[in-house]
Amino acid sequence: MRLLQQGFRSPGCAAVVLASLALAGCFTSERPLITAADADYPFESLTYMRTDGGEEITLERAADGYAPTSEGETADRLLLKAMGEDLYVAQTAAPNSDGSRYLYGLIRVAPDRKAFVVAAGMAEDADLEAVRGGVPGLRICEQDDDTICIDSLEAYLAYARETETGDETPHTILNIR
Repeated sequence: MRLLQQGFRSPGCAAVVLASLALAGCFTSERPLITAADADYPFESLTYMRTDGGEEITLERAADGYAPTSEGETADRLLLKAMGEDLYVAQTAAPNSDGSRYLYGLIRVAPDRKAFVVAAGMAEDADLEAVRGGVPGLRICEQDDDTICIDSLEAYLAYARETETGDETPHTILNIR
């Protein structure tokens, strides 16, 4: 599954709209922090163009989240939780040998709804250092010391907002309804 980030410098972590994800360097949780019942569904479908190659990706609303419609795409459902005007936390499942893990990204849709960016989808060295120094609700995962485990969605949101740089490369929204 591809989360919505600008090429996600690692094929492993992306934030939140859809590509294959491994777990190294991600923001993750061991249990879902957003369920289909408490997720928000701000659009019926979204077609966007990735910034790292121009591939068009379409997500359609399904009963239990958003699903990719691209041929051959086998991604898990994407859930969104509104956290303010045009601001969402995205969650997707990423199976591993221990069962599923859940991956996260903070998505900010432009007011004109023609682009979006993803922040805090990939754990950078500065994020790992900050969490090692103590960030309530976030911790270094026991099984992978370059992955940040989220214990509280509110803590993740606060951290993601605090560390947003404003220079994330936007993805172009081609169609939203």
